[in-house]
Amino acid sequence: MDMSMQNTEGMERMEVRTGLQYRAAEIIVKAENPGNEEQQAQDGQDVSPSFECYFSSEAPVQDRMMWDATNGDIVFGTEILLHGNDNVDLSWLSSGRAPFLKDHDQEEQVGVITGCELDLSARACKLTGIKFSRSEGGCELKQDVIDGIRKNVSVGYVIQELVEAERGVYHVTKWKPYEVSSVSIPADEGVGFRSAERSFSTVVYRRPLTAQTQTINKERDMDPITENSGNMNPAPVVVETENIASQIAAQAEAARHLCPKSGELAARAIAEGISPKEFYERHLAPAIVAEQERQATVQIGLTAKDKQRFSLVKLVRHLSGDSVDAKYELDVCDAYCSARGISSQRGGAIIPHEAIPMSSRAAIISSGTGAGVVEEIHSGEVIEYLREQAVLARAGARFISGLVGKYDMARVGVGTSAYWVGEKNESGNDITTSAMDLDLLQFTLKTVGVNQGITRQMLKQTSMDVEGIVRGDIFASLADAIDLAGLAGTGSGNNQPTGLIGTSGVGSETLASANSPAWSDVVNMETAVAEAKALRGSLAYIAHPTLIGTMKQTLKASGVPGFVAENGQVNGYSLFSSNNAIASSVKRIIFGNFAELMVGLWGGIEVVADPYTYSRKGIVSVTAFQDVDVQLRHPASFVASANPA
Repeated sequence: MDMSMQNTEGMERMEVRTGLQYRAAEIIVKAENPGNEEQQAQDGQDVSPSFECYFSSEAPVQDRMMWDATNGDIVFGTEILLHGNDNVDLSWLSSGRAPFLKDHDQEEQVGVITGCELDLSARACKLTGIKFSRSEGGCELKQDVIDGIRKNVSVGYVIQELVEAERGVYHVTKWKPYEVSSVSIPADEGVGFRSAERSFSTVVYRRPLTAQTQTINKERDMDPITENSGNMNPAPVVVETENIASQIAAQAEAARHLCPKSGELAARAIAEGISPKEFYERHLAPAIVAEQERQATVQIGLTAKDKQRFSLVKLVRHLSGDSVDAKYELDVCDAYCSARGISSQRGGAIIPHEAIPMSSRAAIISSGTGAGVVEEIHSGEVIEYLREQAVLARAGARFISGLVGKYDMARVGVGTSAYWVGEKNESGNDITTSAMDLDLLQFTLKTVGVNQGITRQMLKQTSMDVEGIVRGDIFASLADAIDLAGLAGTGSGNNQPTGLIGTSGVGSETLASANSPAWSDVVNMETAVAEAKALRGSLAYIAHPTLIGTMKQTLKASGVPGFVAENGQVNGYSLFSSNNAIASSVKRIIFGNFAELMVGLWGGIEVVADPYTYSRKGIVSVTAFQDVDVQLRHPASFVASANPA
């Protein structure tokens, strides 16, 4: 199949900076006029040998560094040099002026390239002549080549255009040989470009990145990544390659859109000689989280004084048609929307989280084993308040704010296995290549709205206490809605996130007695989490108040002092109360590592004021909208109770 022409329709076009790529070759020494060289020399015939070599083909080179983006991203992939008349530019090597260098040193030219041609039948490029310098260095090198001492050459070329033919497989559709060097050790083709002082512009046509999971499949020679389309629960990315270096490179490629620096991290990991599992845990996973922090943190640089100046009440008055100067508040909202590339779809205003300081804070640290340690991935005043109010956050759930569009988070499934091996060549001692399952946790926004009626007389007050009351009521309602969604959300059919209780993979413990968790029940729940290798992190209980009341009156066991729930704890783990711990009319108790529960928040808070619906009562209806989703990174980290049938 002729691959010279590539269809780039629907692909993402980008321009990147690249250095020289290298291909290794070997010089073939040929006698110009084979026969009696001594007699030919006496007759005045040229008996100097000629030099030629094939330096490129369409054979794929895997795990190659393709380009170095301006943001530090080093992209890996499989490179295939196309060899059609429209693909390769041999004008420079065929000009008779292209230098033949020693060890890629531009200051040490030892000859000149006298000919180069494209062999279409072999789909390869061939050097047809090298003329050595008569300098001392040129003569010495020429003799070493003739004697077979120094036969390796490294050919550097510039990539002008790349087309991603398959996920991670790049066809070089336009390229130009740039230099040829005699080297003692040829450049490693797996290393790829050298980011030196010279850099070149390269056009890249890349397949659109989707939220669908990809699979690197070793059953085919070129390890293509097959996409799983149209599936809301995609199959995991399975990286399965022949050696540690290529496993790491493949992991980096699979995670490239989650972490722009994954290629660079892979190169370092390969140099360090660490395992694929260590690479993921020590380098790739933390880098993905850091990149998500960076992407989520879009602020407009408000100072503490700016935040205090922002008035939610004044903005609501303006939106309700009142003649009040809210220019500052509108400017803040406009600046945030411009930075995020968003706009209000309901005729209101979108307020950045950082613009709304809350007047009071409560400590979130609880005493005892497994106390909830709240980890947030974006600091914002409203986020802190929501954390204080939301039971999920106090138990250890993580908030990720400032999201735009679709958001994916990588999670690892089956880790790399360890094997014991014997001496080389002993039967049955081959190391089995294990698979690292990289799954994408997909966040899809759902919108929650809370409504509050505010009298016109109240809106006209300038007291900061009134400002605090308005803010507090709105955001307390948002916090409660997030708790409900995270614990017992019914799913997309009702425009809600799927809550913890309804998530597939969460463990279940049937209580010995309905609505009355016994000591044996909670021990069984903790054991189930431990057996799932998840007894770590922010371990805690969340239970309905009815069940907590029962546990406070239930002895651990007959004749044993102490109750199932004491001093805000169960068996040393923090216990939190929530009226939202109920699903299908069944009150629940839940145990698990709540750091694995992720709350995603998009954009800011959209506020809409309706002065008409309750105008006869002198009330302005204020609705605040927040886009939210809730996901569990590892459902097996949780167990929820169920009543006996």
